Amino acid sequence: MARDARYRLRVPGVSVESFEGESIVIDFGSGCYYSLSSSASLMLSLLASGASEAEVLALFATRHPEVRARLGADLDGLLERLLGERILVAHEGAPPAGDLAGAGPGLADVPPPAYLPPNLERFEDMREMLLLDPIHELDQAAWSTSRASGAEPGPA
Repeated sequence: MARDARYRLRVPGVSVESFEGESIVIDFGSGCYYSLSSSASLMLSLLASGASEAEVLALFATRHPEVRARLGADLDGLLERLLGERILVAHEGAPPAGDLAGAGPGLADVPPPAYLPPNLERFEDMREMLLLDPIHELDQAAWSTSRASGAEPGPA
């Protein structure tokens, strides 16, 4: 993988919710959901915001110099999984504006937690419920139409 490549979330279809430093990713197309550890969550957030792999590595090397030698392999492994699960897709566009150190809420002001390798766990136990939910089948136009008319959104 090119270190200067940029990525974005696959939307529509993928939703990310972060809390207490970790993230949950839901893929409404497959019905799978994923749990990301704190390092994986930050890496995903940076990559989905348009940071290149090289920029993410530089930020992590600054925050965790003690593991600089293994960061490339750790990020490559996570990125391979994120692309393989179709959570991230390649994006050809301009780099993000601003400094990556400020990419997260208070990221520059908070000492980093101890480094743990990025971990992405896949779950399928709610697959049937997520695939049966008709809300994920609506596109933005359907939501806008139903909200404007006051009608309840229904299956597409």
